[in-house]
Amino acid sequence: DKPDPIILRLPEHQCRLECMKCAGFIKHNQLGLWRGTYFPRVINWKPEDIRAFYSRMLEAFGGERDNFMTYLMRDSLALTLRSKYRLSSRRKVYKKFKSSDLGGYPVPNEERPWRFRREQPVPLLKPIECTNRSK
Repeated sequence: DKPDPIILRLPEHQCRLECMKCAGFIKHNQLGLWRGTYFPRVINWKPEDIRAFYSRMLEAFGGERDNFMTYLMRDSLALTLRSKYRLSSRRKVYKKFKSSDLGGYPVPNEERPWRFRREQPVPLLKPIECTNRSK
């Protein structure tokens, strides 16, 4: 029998990469390495709101000081912006924003819109169901 999924409570969950996978921000590629994936729920937002959302989610997963998690979320952000602008590659996204930080990612807490600030609840569009039981 498959275990019932549990609802993820951010940021207290211990296995962050698995939770990021359950949330839909990253996945394994053909070689078994972690890679970002586009997040379709925010495609219709303004690009500055998408960057603020990704910055808040990086905080929620506890990855502000973890370079690898920042890299994975930046990769996911690039793919989301690629889908939004219908570009053909990640490289064109970085070229469009003329920087490796995609126009200022991660956005500092003080510069974000109020709904994406640290004081507010995590802005999820639906609950994340995480099947990871390694708590």
